[in-house]
Amino acid sequence: LKAILQITGCRPLRIVCIWIVCLLLFAGGKGNLYSQTYFFDHYSTPQGFESKVYTIWQDKSHYVWLGTQSGVSRFDGRTFTSWTVENGLAQGSVRVLFRDKSDVLWIGHEGGGITRFNGKSFERVTLPDTILKSNITSINQDTGKRLWITTELDGALMIKNPDDAVKDLIYEHF
Repeated sequence: LKAILQITGCRPLRIVCIWIVCLLLFAGGKGNLYSQTYFFDHYSTPQGFESKVYTIWQDKSHYVWLGTQSGVSRFDGRTFTSWTVENGLAQGSVRVLFRDKSDVLWIGHEGGGITRFNGKSFERVTLPDTILKSNITSINQDTGKRLWITTELDGALMIKNPDDAVKDLIYEHF
């Protein structure tokens, strides 16, 4: 101890104080001085939860939307509400969820399907079969309100007028 004090030039009281601080910080009694307890709820099929989730998104009303293998589920903190092809979704697992500037939810599917949800009903966006056959990977909107949709293997699709009726959509494939 004398050698350490001579080399460092520290006073004994300073070293004792440093040791006490270290013991308080790192030992922390039971080792939980700074720990937190986290609680997790586990949801599964009996509660309406789909087991395979590809994408998660939270809307401005604080609903959590899940893109799943069989469609879309919305979670309000207690229960799940789910929609599938029978409710108007395009075929394929849901890979992408995107809310545009007009508050419309766009849904990208495995296999190139696209669905639009206006808050009340789902609409399939019908494109010629030759345009998109691979998985939708992202959907975004530029400052000109054009919608950009990218795929794994088929490039990108730009929808120039996403606010118009589905049958009137004008698009360009890149």
